[in-house]
This record gives sequence, C-alpha cells and structure tokens, in this order.
Amino acid sequence: MSNRNRLKVFRAIGLVGSLLLAAGLTGLIAAAEPPKSKGTIAVVEFAIRGSDLDPQTGAIIADSLTSAIANIGYFALKDRISLSAIAKLARKNPLGSIGPVDAETAIQLGTLYGLQGVITGTISRLGDRVIVTARLIDTRTGAILRSGEIQEKNLDAVQVKLDQLALSITTAPPTQNLRALTVRTEPDGAAIKLLNIQQAYQPGIRLPSGVYEIEVSHSGYVPQKVNAKIMQNDVNLLVHLEKMRYALTIDVDPPQSNIRLLNLQQPYRPGIKLEAGVYQFEMSYPGYQTTRKTITLADADLNVVLKLEPQNPISAVPAQPAPTRQSSTRNRPHRQGRVVERDATQRNPPDQEERRSLRQEFRNFRHELKRVFW
Repeated sequence: MSNRNRLKVFRAIGLVGSLLLAAGLTGLIAAAEPPKSKGTIAVVEFAIRGSDLDPQTGAIIADSLTSAIANIGYFALKDRISLSAIAKLARKNPLGSIGPVDAETAIQLGTLYGLQGVITGTISRLGDRVIVTARLIDTRTGAILRSGEIQEKNLDAVQVKLDQLALSITTAPPTQNLRALTVRTEPDGAAIKLLNIQQAYQPGIRLPSGVYEIEVSHSGYVPQKVNAKIMQNDVNLLVHLEKMRYALTIDVDPPQSNIRLLNLQQPYRPGIKLEAGVYQFEMSYPGYQTTRKTITLADADLNVVLKLEPQNPISAVPAQPAPTRQSSTRNRPHRQGRVVERDATQRNPPDQEERRSLRQEFRNFRHELKRVFW
C-alpha cells in the first residue's frame, strides 16, 4: 500500500472516531438533562378519613409525595397547599373542611396560584389496610387527568411506595384519538350542555372516547337528557324536544255537566294536560242552556269555574184580585140567597144614631101610655 493510500485510511478512521465521540457526548448531555416540564402543579394536603389516624398524616404524605414528584422532574412544583386554604375557596364541600378538592375548587386554585394542575387525595383505613388514593386534576377544565392508589398494612409501608404512586399520577397518558360530537335539536336554538365534563359544548367539539351526558333545554319545552357514546367514529345526535303541557280543570255547576273539547280530538277529563294555546269547550246538562267557552292556556296550570243557566227560568206569577161577593154569589144555590140579601143590607146599613133615636122615642111613648091608662 502506498503512503498516499495509508494517509486516506488514517483520515477516514479519524473522521469516524470524531463522529462517534460527538455522538457519545451528545448522548451523555441529553441523559444529564431533566425531562421538559409539562407545567406547574402543587400537592394539596391529603384528607384524613377515620379517627384512628394521626391528623398530621395528610400533611406528611403530601410532603413526601411532593418530593417524589420533584425527583421525576416531569412537573415544576409549588409549595403544598393546606386544607384550611382549600376550605376558604370551596363553595360546597360534602365532606366538610377535610373533603377532597372538587373540579370547581381546582379551577379556582389554578387561577389563584398560577397552576396547570393540582394533586389531591385521601388517606383512610379499611380493616387492617391503609389506603392512599391520589388524583391529578387539570385546573383549566376541572377534569381528572390521572389517578392512583396504594394499599399497605401501615403508613411506613405506604411511604416506601410513594415513588410508585408519583409515577402513576404524573406519567403522561397515551395519546387518544379525538372524535367530533355534533348535536342537532328540534326546535332549533336549544341550549346544549355537557354535564360530566367542564368543557362547553360547541358544534363539532372533539372529544376522546367515552360516554358523555348531554342536557338539551328550550323555553316552552320539556328539558331532556341524553347520552352520547363516542368510540371509533364521529357522533351526530338529533334530539327532539316535546312542548310543555299544563293541567286544565273546569268546574261546572251542575257538577254532572257534560264537557266537550271542540277543537281537539281528545276527550276532556279533569286535569287534562294540554299544550299552551286557545281551546273551545262546550258544556251542557238537561234542563240547562248549552254554553260554549273559549279558554286560553298560557304557561301555568289553570282552573276555570262556570255556572249554567236554566232553560225556562220560573217567573213570578202576579197575584189575582180576590173575587167580589156579588160576583161569587151568582152561581150559588138559592139556599144562600138570604145570606146574600142580608149581606146587602149590611153593606148599606141605616144611620146608627137615627135608629137609636127612634127606639128611644118609642120607649118614651110606651111609658106615657102606661102612665095615662094604668
């Protein structure tokens, strides 16, 4: 081999060695660098369930978990948040001041402390086992991103496995395929709300696989809840709302009156459920005038009271004048004629004073006769 060829070989070997050395140094530098941070989080003091555990256990476990997550280097961490601070933010907390953080409180914590996530959990005892549960909550949406649990016989054994718990709640979940969800309604313009996630609905919203509870509402219509199951394909839903119905009762006097609904092919019954609108009714009863009534049903139950009028109302009979004795005696038997004449005499009697005067003169005349002749 000539000197010239040997020189070319040495140059090639040097170039390869340089490339290998550079690659090794690059790998060492990359290995020494921590993984890139995915955001800033904080661990909330764990809630204690049960009276047989030390009240400080929640704070101790939260501090130990904070150290374990810091060693992973996946998140930037802030100081532990106490339960007393959580109690001031929580609007409703079914477990009192020691309850876990709900979605609404997590969102408030993200705004207040500048966090992208919070880790909350509980410590409880079940029989002879100590159970520690933890979950990572997204402070932008309130959704639970990851969760984990460990069970051991005592707290010392639990602390040994906190590194495992830290990995389970901070490791990035596998990438999920998102599918589009579109909800159409009849009538148009109904309000659509996703109930089991904090994300607002918009047509064509892209969501991971799962079951989503949807509430559809519109003024004047009955609200409806439906479930949308997203798997491998996009989902399109059509939700038909029914109009609101209201109870209508008509009280008629007489009570047994017949009531007919004229402009709807539906028999009337007390408390009938009808949509808002205008309805024509006919009420009838033997011996009473048939009545028609227009009733408007708006946005509430309605009770109507009606009274039917009699067909032939009884009119007042004028009093007849008493027949005169003269007219009433024309057809009487002759036996009663003397009575009639006596009555006629009584109707025109002589002057009483004159009669008394005549009687007195007659008595005086008799008295003078007796005195003269006897």
